[in-house]
Amino acid sequence: GRMRPWLLFSTIPMSIAYVSIWIVPPSTDQAVLTVYYLFTYCAYQTLLSCYHVPYTALTMYVSTDSKERDSATAYRMISEVLGTVVGALLQGLCITFFVGSKADACESDGDNPPDVIQDQVHNTSIVFSSESILRRKRLIYSVRL
Repeated sequence: GRMRPWLLFSTIPMSIAYVSIWIVPPSTDQAVLTVYYLFTYCAYQTLLSCYHVPYTALTMYVSTDSKERDSATAYRMISEVLGTVVGALLQGLCITFFVGSKADACESDGDNPPDVIQDQVHNTSIVFSSESILRRKRLIYSVRL
């Protein structure tokens, strides 16, 4: 219907913008990096809105019965919450795995002995785990409303 072009034409640019957020340009000038990240982040958020607004509006076209629409919205929100929690946990595990393996292999990086690096990795995993728990609580609370 009317939502399809928005969903189709925003997906690929949104994916490109998301990947560009994580690409570091070969510049050491902080002003250039700041402008680059500001532009890519704003582009990603704009394209995400171009996708997400029509996606959330699709539940109005699922059924004419308001109870069925409410049920579909509840299932969609629960799936989004579970996806967010799993994604946040996987991100924390990936960081712990990849950075942790580098910290194990490192005998010393000069100023920071291996114990300090291990503490930093451990603190990073705690931050990501805490963030995922807070996101889950916030999203579950919003579903209850």
